[in-house]
Amino acid sequence: MVNIFSPQADERVQAELRKTEQYRHRLLKRNRKQKRVRACSEPEPPAKKTKMRPKKKTSFDVELKSTGKKNSGKARFRKEK
Repeated sequence: MVNIFSPQADERVQAELRKTEQYRHRLLKRNRKQKRVRACSEPEPPAKKTKMRPKKKTSFDVELKSTGKKNSGKARFRKEK
């Protein structure tokens, strides 16, 4: 049967406790310090813009705006049903 509280495990636990205590001490020290006084105020982060969805184009709009070589050829030589 393996002893859970072996000397190595106990040392590791103590080391973790020391680390957490040191971290807590650093946070307390950081919070005690005053914030820096700045000549200009810090810029506010820009507000997130909502994405606008593009309007769906109708075939009428597409045919009016399509002036490419392929599209103009299709318009000229379209077979009527």
